[in-house]
Amino acid sequence: YHNKEVVSHEISDLLVGDIPIFYNSINSTSLISSNGIEIKNVYDEPIITKVYKRISKLTNQEIQKQSAFLTVSMGL
Repeated sequence: YHNKEVVSHEISDLLVGDIPIFYNSINSTSLISSNGIEIKNVYDEPIITKVYKRISKLTNQEIQKQSAFLTVSMGL
């Protein structure tokens, strides 16, 4: 990780026997640690922007491939 603060929060959770978990808002560049501490500027752009970019790059072939994975994993 380029932001070592994230790693320190992961270690803190592990030391108390907890599974590290983080939260974020889709329109933010920050992460929220399991104890509510905001870690600012973890991402270079809001997550929703990354999602839109990723979706816009999907090809029909990739959509069909992912659809097949979902169908198999759901036992359909």
